[in-house]
Amino acid sequence: MSVSKAFPVNKKDEKGCSKSGDASESSSSKLGDTYSVEEITGCFIDGLKSKMNSEGNSHFLSYDDLKLKMKSLIDSVKDLQEGEKIIEVTNFLCLYLIDTKNPNFLSKLYFGGLNLNLLADMLISYFNTAVHVYSASSVFTVAENQILNKLIGYLGYDTRTASGLFYPGGSYCNLVGLISARHSKYPEAKEYGIAPNIKVIASVNCHYSIEKSMIMMGMGTKNLIKLNFDLLSKEEFEDILRQNNVLLVVSTFGTTSHGTLENLDNLVILKLQQL
Repeated sequence: MSVSKAFPVNKKDEKGCSKSGDASESSSSKLGDTYSVEEITGCFIDGLKSKMNSEGNSHFLSYDDLKLKMKSLIDSVKDLQEGEKIIEVTNFLCLYLIDTKNPNFLSKLYFGGLNLNLLADMLISYFNTAVHVYSASSVFTVAENQILNKLIGYLGYDTRTASGLFYPGGSYCNLVGLISARHSKYPEAKEYGIAPNIKVIASVNCHYSIEKSMIMMGMGTKNLIKLNFDLLSKEEFEDILRQNNVLLVVSTFGTTSHGTLENLDNLVILKLQQL
């Protein structure tokens, strides 16, 4: 892909404005985008092709070696045109980023997204909508509510009274879940803070973000009670609930370390008793 074709330099008039008056220009071009969507996606695709065609198709470097490589890249693109810089940087990133789609990437319990996810990311990034008002994200708001209603139904709640949002990552979800529970049981906490010795019960296999959330909320890790739900009897569980001022019971469905599923019978019994 030639630089001049992929990233044309716009001709400017004396005032620095583009001379192009094509009525078919996209709104983003009129707002000042230098490059078209076709040019940007073309650059990305070429970067991926460059990676796939490179020897070994895997370039994992030590921190110090990668730092030297990046310094060399910065020095090499200083005198290039903007379009050439974008191509070089894109190729560099595609070459040295960790390829989580590689079948040999086994160090974590996640992997690279499906190619279809790329289309979703492009739509989200291009339109840059938000969830704060319907007028800024009409289609995504309707879609999100429909999916949430399905999930709420699976959990046995009434879609007329229950709601939710999708958040970027499990740790953030856990934090928001704890905050929501606190504000539901202690609505005055928004203004006056929360009293000490409020307990949260979680699994011994719970995600580390539960402890981090306790710290961020000012509740303290000593007020987090970790239990082994597989070994705990119903009577023991009820005793713990009676002896402590429990704000919330956090279940773990698919542990981070092993991907195992825990026995949730005690939690189901608790939920049925509170209905």
